Amino acid sequence: EGTPGTVLQDRLTVTNSGRAPLTVRLRGDGRAGGWIRFAEDTVTVPARTRADVPLALTVPHDAVPGDASGEAVATGGGVEIRVPVRVR
Repeated sequence: EGTPGTVLQDRLTVTNSGRAPLTVRLRGDGRAGGWIRFAEDTVTVPARTRADVPLALTVPHDAVPGDASGEAVATGGGVEIRVPVRVR
């Protein structure tokens, strides 16, 4: 939950189960997704490892009360993954 002006800290874990390094682009999409800022917009994950990418979701001061949804989007290796984000 976040009131206007709140900064929520979290992380997104990117897993690479392949045999080669994987470069992944990270972004937010949708209303709440637009409030997300990743510590890195692009991350290269070595083979058979994972990377935790810190993120901050800042609820704008002028946000209207109620639910806001969006997605954190990871694109790499020809695949796009969308993780739902919901702020109340």
